[in-house]
Amino acid sequence: MSRTARLTRIGEPHWVFARPSGVADLFYLDQDYYSYLDTLEELARSRAVEVLAYCLHPTQIRLLMIPGQLSLSRAIQRLHTRHALRMNQHQKRFGPLFQNRFESRLLHSSSVLEAVRNTHLWPVRQGFVRRAENYAWSSHSAYLNPREANMSFLSTQPILSLFAGSETSSRRAFDRYVESASLEADDVLSIPSQLNPTAQPIKHPKKANLKFLDQRVALFLGIETKLIHTSSRRQDRVLARRLFATVASLKFAHPIREIAAYLKRDKAQISRLVSQGMDLIDQEGPFKIFFDSV
Repeated sequence: MSRTARLTRIGEPHWVFARPSGVADLFYLDQDYYSYLDTLEELARSRAVEVLAYCLHPTQIRLLMIPGQLSLSRAIQRLHTRHALRMNQHQKRFGPLFQNRFESRLLHSSSVLEAVRNTHLWPVRQGFVRRAENYAWSSHSAYLNPREANMSFLSTQPILSLFAGSETSSRRAFDRYVESASLEADDVLSIPSQLNPTAQPIKHPKKANLKFLDQRVALFLGIETKLIHTSSRRQDRVLARRLFATVASLKFAHPIREIAAYLKRDKAQISRLVSQGMDLIDQEGPFKIFFDSV
């Protein structure tokens, strides 16, 4: 029986899943993880693939990558063959380590952010840790503290550039975005792919219409929507603009340029509003209550 052709494309994002073939785990010791990551780094530095995110566990591997100079199949074959040989030698066992062929999903570019979040949240949703940053073998720490994580081969900028403000602010915003979905189910099929373009993210739309958010903020604050669009420096008007921009950016991942165009402001003004909003959220005061309630 012939195999079903795998849908893969050079230069486009793919979400890869791999599981063990039987009772043997994919990893036992810390060195097993390090060796796997060393090979992944070799592939990234040779431009065979671009690595956006990963999560490694004895029962499953999740990778988010873009094939470059190698096809996806050849890159994963090189990565997993080397790992299987090492693990079999280390465990003094024979036979396949991985279950059948790896699974992969060709993603729309608009789904990559959600896929990164899902990858980082898998250990949380499985109950292994309480927060994504507490899991040692995912790329989440590299997004938050790149120097400490020492994972310079990861391509984090395409994701972090979707969030507002300085480098530090964008990392904090990314962390909030990830953790905001920690209680949701691990529903991989809800994330749109090029084979399933109609799938919808669960629970809330990650790209909620800005007009809808505009109306929601105005209703919550008890003001007219047009007041959010004014250039007035009255405290209540500024609060409304700040809340709208912060919710649109952090909760729904709208790019700063979209928010700026909608409010007819320049991007620097919107970045400043969001940065101020993030600081107020950290202070655990009234603004955080507003942010959580909208």
